[in-house]
This record gives sequence, structure tokens and C-alpha cells, in this order.
Amino acid sequence: MKTCQSCGLPAAASMTRCAFCGKELQGAGTYELTPHSTHFAFNAPGAALADARLERGVWRIYERGSSEPRLSLLPMLRQSRYSVALLDEGMARAATVVVRTRVEPGAPERLLAAVNDDVRTSMVIYTDGPTGLHMVNRLGDVVALASPKAGGAMAGLDIASMGSDRLAAPAQLFGIFLSLILARVAHPGCTFTDLDHICLDASSES
Repeated sequence: MKTCQSCGLPAAASMTRCAFCGKELQGAGTYELTPHSTHFAFNAPGAALADARLERGVWRIYERGSSEPRLSLLPMLRQSRYSVALLDEGMARAATVVVRTRVEPGAPERLLAAVNDDVRTSMVIYTDGPTGLHMVNRLGDVVALASPKAGGAMAGLDIASMGSDRLAAPAQLFGIFLSLILARVAHPGCTFTDLDHICLDASSES
């Protein structure tokens, strides 16, 4: 199976064009996660894929052109471990992203995140080098790379998929990397018990 980088529709390995949007199917693809004043945007080159908006303390991901959210992100903080539940249209858990960050004096921030499905860890994301992020599946394959944009945690990410058929669909990939941003900028004293306030500090440069 392939996934169309423009609209996210699955396609058979033998297909060369997406049956839905007609665009040529590529083995690898690039995305951009960009913050705006009221939302986050997730785009592929020449195609707007999805937006994430904060609604009553829960981030909702809307695919472009849809009036119903594809995913909802519910964050929690437990003993310095940030967990973000990705809920599908029926509010069933599609995945959980568990994020740990570590800051050492004079050293770059280090990050480790695990993406879990119902029964096991499906992917791990870790910092490599000063800022780069690697997403690795259970077989040890690097399925995506991300590079934070200049300007701090809220500046956004450039993301490259490696064309793996085990990579999450674009909306879920958006939710996973947005979870990393939310974890990095969450106020240290936030317990996430008040769902009407996600405790974000937009001025954070960490």
C-alpha cells in the first residue's frame, strides 16, 4: 500500500496516480507544520492538508474541506511525562504519544517520544544531532525525519517521510508531531486537569 502525499488516500502499490485527487504518487514526501495566530497548519508542497485548532481545551485536527474533526488531541502530564491521546472521529483512541524531554546545562535539549497503539509501541521519535528528529518503526526503519524551524519550539517543523508503507496517514502524522510541539511548550507547572486551558506558553523559546 501507498499513501497519497497530497490527500492521504491509501493506494495499491501498483498505482501511479491517486484515485481521489489524481496526483502522482511518490515514494517519499515532504510536509510542513506551521503555526499561525489561531491554528497550526499541515501542508504538502502545493497542497494544504489539515489544520489543528484549539476548541474548549482540546486540539482538533480538520482535514482540508471537512467540517468534522479527523482527530482530537487530549494532552496530560503525569510525573513529568507528557502523554497526548489521539482520538479518532468516534473518540476512540487511535494512538498515544508519550514524550520525555531532558535539558542539561550547556547541552541541546534532548527528546524521546513513543507512539503507542492499543497493544504496543509502534514508533519511536528521538533527537539526533542538535535539533533533528528521527521517527523509527518497530523494525528499526527510519520512516520520517523532522527539522525544527529557526525561532524556537513554536516556529514549526519541516518533515520528510521516507516512503514507508508503515508510516502513519498524514492526519495522524500531523497529530504526532504536533504532540511533540505541545509537550515542549507546555508550562512546567501544568497538570492538564483543567481541560479549558491547555497551559501553553507561546513565548517559550525552549
